[in-house]
Amino acid sequence: MADSDGSTGSESIDGAPPISWESPTSMSPLETLHGGGSPDVLPAAEPRAPRSRRPWLVGTALGVVLLLIVGGVAAAVLLNRPDVKLQRALSATTDRPSGSMTVSVRVADIGDAAAQEMLDNGAVRVAWDKGSDTQQYVLLMNGEAAVDLVVAPESLVVAQNLTALGMPEVESLLDSMTELGTTMGPDGEAFVKFAEGSPLRIATGPDSAFGKLMKETESLGGSQPKPDDAKVQALADKIQQSVRDHVTVTEQGSDDNGDHLRATVPIKAVVADVIPAVEDLVGESAPDDALSEIPGDPQLVVDVWVKDGVVTRMEIPLGELARQTGDGSAPDMTLVVEMSEQGVTMPSGTIVDLPDSLFDDLGGGLLGGGLLGSGTGGLDSSGDTGFGVDPMLDSGL
Repeated sequence: MADSDGSTGSESIDGAPPISWESPTSMSPLETLHGGGSPDVLPAAEPRAPRSRRPWLVGTALGVVLLLIVGGVAAAVLLNRPDVKLQRALSATTDRPSGSMTVSVRVADIGDAAAQEMLDNGAVRVAWDKGSDTQQYVLLMNGEAAVDLVVAPESLVVAQNLTALGMPEVESLLDSMTELGTTMGPDGEAFVKFAEGSPLRIATGPDSAFGKLMKETESLGGSQPKPDDAKVQALADKIQQSVRDHVTVTEQGSDDNGDHLRATVPIKAVVADVIPAVEDLVGESAPDDALSEIPGDPQLVVDVWVKDGVVTRMEIPLGELARQTGDGSAPDMTLVVEMSEQGVTMPSGTIVDLPDSLFDDLGGGLLGGGLLGSGTGGLDSSGDTGFGVDPMLDSGL
């Protein structure tokens, strides 16, 4: 919201201009609830009888100083309201040119030792760099990168350290990859080095062999409808606005992670708000009992920590939410998100390039029935990919 200008409400008898001031800080939408404007800190000054020039100037100056002091105090109090503090921290976090979030899941006991170890020690790191339009997706195990994928506008780099997963079948998989690369001659050397731990880069631009191959597979699969970008954005905006409208934020103290805030959102109120946007996006009407199908009055609770004006950590008790919505057997499961300003970091080691000639020589056979074929997530006749590259390219990642 633009800063508002105010005045003393009076002028001197000799025509001196009134003294004006600017609000000491720009307010966020949450600071002006229910559509109100900037709060009036002091009432407008009443016109006074003419005085000599000097006393008028002195009095006006003192009034403006007082106005600024009181206004600053009021703004400081307002900005430290829990909901405003949270909103500003979220905005500051998402506005950073680069950053990352590491997501993990805590579950008390899922009844499977191997799966429990994966959850206890595993995490996924998502990083971004807005300047270069680059994203990174890392599967972490015990803090070590098992799979590392960096997606740039015209290339992707993938690195693997699958032994970090501690799975016995990994060695056999890497041996098969080495054998496949060896049978391809010089062009397959990149696969051999990839199996040995070197990062592999694949050119994906429209003029690359891979990019052309993807276009061919898309044409074979026929055109598929894509959601309207404007409607998708409208849905996202509506969800965010609805959460702002209905959220209740309380302070829970502070610790090493920063100031602890707890945000509570009524699920039904948000669902009721966003149903029209969902209907507009999918082109279908929602069932009449969409709200009544949600039992009780479930509340989404998010614990957020704010430090130095940005979000550092979030915890969402998904198990509790599931139990509120009817799944009485849901375990105690908490989604943990840790935020950082560190953005995309390229995998260590010398990057090897996958030669375009590999795609030119083998064409669809490489992706359809060779390296990424049956059992490993290749391209099928419809042009879909089982390993996730095609959807990411379609989404502009």
